[in-house]
Amino acid sequence: MGAVAEGLGLGVAGTIGVTAAGGAIGTAAGHYGINTALGVPYTGTDAVIDVATGGLAGGFSGAQAGSRGSTSSRRPPRSAWAPARWSRRHCQTALQDGRVKPTAPVNHLNRAMTEELGWQSAANQGQIGVMGPGKLTALGPDYITFDPSTMELVVWDAEYSSCGRFPSGQIPASKMSSWSSFISDAVNNYTGPNAAAAVKQALANGEIRGDYFTYP
Repeated sequence: MGAVAEGLGLGVAGTIGVTAAGGAIGTAAGHYGINTALGVPYTGTDAVIDVATGGLAGGFSGAQAGSRGSTSSRRPPRSAWAPARWSRRHCQTALQDGRVKPTAPVNHLNRAMTEELGWQSAANQGQIGVMGPGKLTALGPDYITFDPSTMELVVWDAEYSSCGRFPSGQIPASKMSSWSSFISDAVNNYTGPNAAAAVKQALANGEIRGDYFTYP
């Protein structure tokens, strides 16, 4: 029985190690590929951060895989625990718009990518863009849309997590209140051709909700 337990333990450890290594290599390769495409040097600091973040995400994934192998449970894996995934097009859009520097740490690039993914996702659902994503370090909400199906302004907070930990529930009222001036400015500066009057009316009526966009 002791030998079996020891064997199972080694199997779990091996799975964690292999998956962690794969996560580290994959994250570093993705960051290196983006920098190379943009003609930007890939630094030693970039490599250290990529190996740490990718290895951690891969280790979590390996831990779950190893644990499933050592028990009779066969639940499907949670994709949120997988190593960081790159959406090249969305990340490049954020880089080209100057929202994030190509030499930024990989977690900053992931956040910028997530904001662009969320912005495009809202548009695909028929929402009207009021304020697009800005610089990653800027204060206020990540982007704002108008939902014609509910006649509400939607204030977005985009969240990326390599380990599947995201805020629960709605954006806190205190944060929404602290963003009120940003929301007003965005609506007052909105000059788009679609639903301009309805956008301003939603602000006047207080028809505003806060939503999270999470990835992956």
